[in-house]
Amino acid sequence: MKCTVEFPVELGQKVWKSRAYSNEVEEAVVDKLIFKSGRTFMQLSCDAMYETSCRSIGKTVFLSRAEAEKHVK
Repeated sequence: MKCTVEFPVELGQKVWKSRAYSNEVEEAVVDKLIFKSGRTFMQLSCDAMYETSCRSIGKTVFLSRAEAEKHVK
């Protein structure tokens, strides 16, 4: 049986994440997509490797700089 998992981002896609405890936005690239324990994750390369759930899109990870900047203000 074949299973298909759809991710909301693609490998190599540029995303922006809000930095913890600051009002800064950091650019990152989707380096790896992971499916484990029935959940989807993405590994981002920025100043360090950062792994987060795909559920964080729109909360701490954004698909455009404008969205990210609006969130941190």
